[in-house]
Amino acid sequence: MADSKTIIKNRLKANTRKNLSLVRAEAKAAILLEVAQNSYPAVKVNDIRCNQVRDYAARIGDLLEKKN
Repeated sequence: MADSKTIIKNRLKANTRKNLSLVRAEAKAAILLEVAQNSYPAVKVNDIRCNQVRDYAARIGDLLEKKN
């Protein structure tokens, strides 16, 4: 999935600590995009392991929300 820098910035802002500035979120988004371009996928996007990682990430998010 190829997201734009703005989408990644907004996701970072929404899903990280609240004092993350927009400028810092944009810088982190640019770094993530650059790293993604230099990386090579180990598995295909529709591989079951990708779904498991997404499920685990969602569970962690739910647990952190429940904890707070």
